[in-house]
Amino acid sequence: MRWLRMVLGETVMEQWGGDWRLSIRQSRRAALDTCWQLRNRIIDPQAKPLRNPGGWARDQFRRIRREELEAAQEAATKTNE
Repeated sequence: MRWLRMVLGETVMEQWGGDWRLSIRQSRRAALDTCWQLRNRIIDPQAKPLRNPGGWARDQFRRIRREELEAAQEAATKTNE
């Protein structure tokens, strides 16, 4: 959370901090992967600057979480066969 606060800014975290806490409770791995991708994106000198890092991070989290849920559902389907 501290790293997100530092990158996204105080105002964004005041507005969306609760949403990020809920996201971390839902999937710590997806939240950590999102943080690492955001960190790598910010420190990469060749990457295009993000206009909205909070929105980008939210989209990444949702994509990773969706992949995580699909993999779990697929594993459950294979187990039931």
